[in-house]
Amino acid sequence: MKRISVIHKLIGFLFVAFLLPCCVSTKDITYFQGIDKMEPDSIKNSFTAVIKTGDILSINVVSLSPEANQFFSFQQDKNQGNTSSKSIGYLVDAEGQIQMPLIGKIKISGLTTTIAADSVRNRLEKYLERPTVLMRYENYRITILGEVARPGIHIVQNEKISILEALGMAGDITIYGKRKNVMVIREDNGKRTVTRLDLTSPDVFNSPCFYLQSSDLVYVDPGKGKVAMSDNFYRVVPLVFSSITFLFLISGRFFNI
Repeated sequence: MKRISVIHKLIGFLFVAFLLPCCVSTKDITYFQGIDKMEPDSIKNSFTAVIKTGDILSINVVSLSPEANQFFSFQQDKNQGNTSSKSIGYLVDAEGQIQMPLIGKIKISGLTTTIAADSVRNRLEKYLERPTVLMRYENYRITILGEVARPGIHIVQNEKISILEALGMAGDITIYGKRKNVMVIREDNGKRTVTRLDLTSPDVFNSPCFYLQSSDLVYVDPGKGKVAMSDNFYRVVPLVFSSITFLFLISGRFFNI
């Protein structure tokens, strides 16, 4: 029994030694510290997605002109008696333009999808009777990597998503992730920028990267706790087994068993 008691104490000591470097302060994981002290109008941040080179757009056209609709691969909706188009993906080229049947190339980079749709509709009025144009992103997606529960590529269903919503889609940052140093990598017009966000501060709401753009990459660094735990595993576990083996070998002599 003495041998078992000593072994239990040794295992408990080594377990505490294993976990001690991994303790995380609440100041490192609590979001928006001090936000209740901010003035109500101190948070001023807005975002509107604009079309840029490399975007793929779904353009849906509805018209009352069956003959003209043939140029846009339209199909007849027999149930409602109207004609509606198939959704076709259009790539915004290096010049910020897309090319459509009849109207040719049209520059839409820098525009919102609503304004771009109106511009396409105005061009189509020459060929279609009372056309309606619906435009949406086909490739609005963000990549989230690092210390999150579900890293990977996430599709954005609308045209606006904040860093908080994105991390929510990824299952939030793990207990080991650095909330004070979240990296957002953004590429715009061939230029790549890196912005670091402190999610423990309410100032994050005013960051230009609080709202993410299509193709943004979010990376969460692992904290010291994760590194310490990984290091302790390979350092402490062999020590535990070797210590237990040693105790068993000498137990008969020192504990009279």
